[in-house]
Amino acid sequence: MSKTQDIIDDYVARLKAAHATLSVIQTPDNPSNYALKHPVGEILVQYTSSDFAEPDNTGGNYPGAPLVDRPQRRRVNIQLTLVLRSLGGANGTTQVLDSVRDSLKKFRPRHCLTQVYFLGDGFISEKQGIWQYGLRTAVELWEQ
Repeated sequence: MSKTQDIIDDYVARLKAAHATLSVIQTPDNPSNYALKHPVGEILVQYTSSDFAEPDNTGGNYPGAPLVDRPQRRRVNIQLTLVLRSLGGANGTTQVLDSVRDSLKKFRPRHCLTQVYFLGDGFISEKQGIWQYGLRTAVELWEQ
């Protein structure tokens, strides 16, 4: 299995353990056909991208230099989409966003150098009383 999939699986497991009143799944393969079926709401976990630091090329930048693996620091960006039936109250978007952030503090998925950290959150959409908010997170690891 891939390191990225392990990280996603760890996010899903952590969020399921902390949010028993919500469904937690990896974002479906066909999101255009997605419909919220859970009575309260759902957290969708999705890998969105990676960013890489420049590799350390010490001693290897010359013609004829040996080809070697050069580890790079990799930031893995994970988007959480909260799909909820309520804007306010105990199961509303602000309460659930705060709770999700709290549940990811002091959490380090497998293979990662860093704990989860937050990049931003915000409103995505509302349609027929179903609210979507996103929480952008990241972790870092060595790509070797």
